[in-house]
Amino acid sequence: MKKLWGLVNFAGLIIVAAGFITHSAVPIVLGIAVCLLGEWQKGRAAKAQRAQAQNDAIRPALADVFDSADYQPGERLSELDINPMQLLLHQDYHYVDGCDKITATYHGVSVLLGNVRLMDTDVFRDEETGMERKTEKEVWQGLMLTCRAGHSFPIGLAIAPRGKIDGLLRYADVKTGNETFDKRFTVKTDNGDAALRTLTPRMQEKILAAASVSPGPLYITFCQDGRVSAAVRTTGRNFFVPEKASAEGACARLTENLRKLLAIIDETNPVAAASAQEGEA
Repeated sequence: MKKLWGLVNFAGLIIVAAGFITHSAVPIVLGIAVCLLGEWQKGRAAKAQRAQAQNDAIRPALADVFDSADYQPGERLSELDINPMQLLLHQDYHYVDGCDKITATYHGVSVLLGNVRLMDTDVFRDEETGMERKTEKEVWQGLMLTCRAGHSFPIGLAIAPRGKIDGLLRYADVKTGNETFDKRFTVKTDNGDAALRTLTPRMQEKILAAASVSPGPLYITFCQDGRVSAAVRTTGRNFFVPEKASAEGACARLTENLRKLLAIIDETNPVAAASAQEGEA
């Protein structure tokens, strides 16, 4: 359909050219109208094709990964959903935008995720008119995911790509002893020893595995109250929108990305059990 309307647009250009050659206004006006119709319809067809490709990739991936999932393309996560995640994105923003809100269950755990855009606004006064004007810009975009593991953690900790939050000195920078992990991530917490009870060697490998397939920088937080959250930054691109690939390929890629992230949630269960037993001993 998109190609068809592209041909209509091309036909309009030919009519316009014929009008200029014959010095006739009627073909020129008619050709411009045909061009505009072709462009409008081509845009609509492209949008519908994109939405269909997105739908073909997302819904099968969600069904494959989650026990159940309520997918709401037109809804978005709110600031009340995002703030408790305590992700150290190191970005100032004024309001939250986004889409593709998903409420799901995974191995009995309730999971909330969606594509998020953090927007910044700047108000300035136009020197010529004296009127105030406002500009908006996107400062962060990507996936945000959160759930409760069903138990508390020994201490809260935040993990971010190395270099992103190194200058935040409020928290200690923890070294895990895993050279690959320590080169890739910065770990911030109030208590390094307590944090390593959660950030075990197996957990580190799960996080590295998720980062290896992630389409952008990966952020993880473990809140002491039991909340586990993750974010994947995909600047300028919706996490769920498939790139140039078949629906099957896009679905497989999305499925792998989600499975690797959710494996981090799976890994919290044995960590929690071991920590509880240590506390009782």
